[in-house]
Amino acid sequence: HDWQHLFNRDIISMPDKWEYPWYAAWDLAFHMIPMATVDPGRDTGDVLEKYVTAFVPDGIALRTDDATALKTAADAFGASYEVTTTDDGDIEVSHTPYVYVVDDQGQLRDQWNFGTTDDDMAHDMELLL
Repeated sequence: HDWQHLFNRDIISMPDKWEYPWYAAWDLAFHMIPMATVDPGRDTGDVLEKYVTAFVPDGIALRTDDATALKTAADAFGASYEVTTTDDGDIEVSHTPYVYVVDDQGQLRDQWNFGTTDDDMAHDMELLL
């Protein structure tokens, strides 16, 4: 099949007033909130899925056991991470504290540091949309 895609940025006019709620609901069905782990050794698929869906019921948990793939993905976002074991045997995980906005073409559109307010995020999203 040669499927065609509709990109909101290509729309010149909006749907009729009565159509908009259905159109908006359809469009929102394609928004995803994925979360990736940098500690796949401890974050099994089940553990990560429970963690992600506790925050976002329809969130998507991403993980890989392939260290090269994980580094490649992190590098694409300018993210860094490190998993170390202390002298006491405790595992410590450090990572870049960002939330990323990626468009439907896979391009990084925005990022927010830890502590960014939801109002600031909402404002930035309005500018992007």
